[in-house]
Amino acid sequence: MNRWLAILVLLGGAGCAEPAYVPKPEQAPPLVYCNSAVGHLEKNGPWILGGKCCCTPTQKMFEAYQKEGTVPATTSYEAFVQLFRDKQVNTDLDPKYVGSNNLNPFGPHVLKGGKDMGTPTPGTRNFEEVVSGQFQAADLDKSRAEQYKKALVAREALKKKVEEKEAEREKADAETEKKKVDPPPPKPVPGGRR
Repeated sequence: MNRWLAILVLLGGAGCAEPAYVPKPEQAPPLVYCNSAVGHLEKNGPWILGGKCCCTPTQKMFEAYQKEGTVPATTSYEAFVQLFRDKQVNTDLDPKYVGSNNLNPFGPHVLKGGKDMGTPTPGTRNFEEVVSGQFQAADLDKSRAEQYKKALVAREALKKKVEEKEAEREKADAETEKKKVDPPPPKPVPGGRR
């Protein structure tokens, strides 16, 4: 009986090492930076021009900026979008990384020093940090982005290797097929007639 009690105590104590649950504060952090998920905050000029708006730079958003006076009236939409390209900043205008929560080759988010201005995923720590401007875990997000980048590089290298192997196999198959179609000429028999 004592032996079973000792085993039960040992097994029951194994789960005690988990960290205590810490609930999130009831009050959401203040909304400082806007993006396409929370909607535009009026007079928050575009981030690319030193403002606090990280909304996707669509034509409609550009027109709102001009109406507010946060983008000069002489600036064209094409010139505005070119500002992002010139700084190599990824936005949700490129659908390839939409929904990546800034964990892509451009990440982390521009507000954390990265090159990605994609809309962060609502409900995540990254989202809360980006909209509030309070970055407690920027280093963690950078390391996660680095892991993602390394995974992409490894995947591309593997894809290239597979393509090379397929090309080699196709070449070998083509050579085999050619040998079937064009058999080598017969070898002359020594001492035979010509």
